[in-house]
Amino acid sequence: MSNERNIILIGFMGSGKTTVGRLLSKAVGFRFIDTDTEIEQAGGMSIPHIFTYGESYFRDLEADVVRGLRSARKAVIATGGGVIKREDNIAALRSSGVVFYLRWPVEELYGHVKDGTNRPLLNVSNPMEEMKVLLFEREPLYVSAAHIIIECAGKRAETITKEIEAHIEEHSGHSRG
Repeated sequence: MSNERNIILIGFMGSGKTTVGRLLSKAVGFRFIDTDTEIEQAGGMSIPHIFTYGESYFRDLEADVVRGLRSARKAVIATGGGVIKREDNIAALRSSGVVFYLRWPVEELYGHVKDGTNRPLLNVSNPMEEMKVLLFEREPLYVSAAHIIIECAGKRAETITKEIEAHIEEHSGHSRG
């Protein structure tokens, strides 16, 4: 992997993209970018507030932010869980860096987010079932978008970070598809 290429983290909500991204940016000396923070800045409001205008409004803001990241270099980029819902987002991310999918079992993901209040897509009566449905829909998109899949079940953020670092060193200049 060229030392100029970005490291992009994708995965379902609660997969630790932001936590791992912050750790990884420190470890490799890259700046950290969280697309959700960028979306909030672009929209001038919080993500839950943005979602009051509809998911498509949020996805449009997200696509603008992702397009703007094409010129970023030496960054660790944590994306939102639904970034893979638009093919142009996937193309932009894959062209600007190496995409790592942080894959977790749904039960562990639910454990990570069940007490959170900042999850607009989980404001339903049975959030665990909603997560299962969403993850079932998105899993093939995550897999096809990723250059490298990191199996995260039962692992701490520090361990996941070290695995990504090892992939970066091991596959310097080489990545899937």
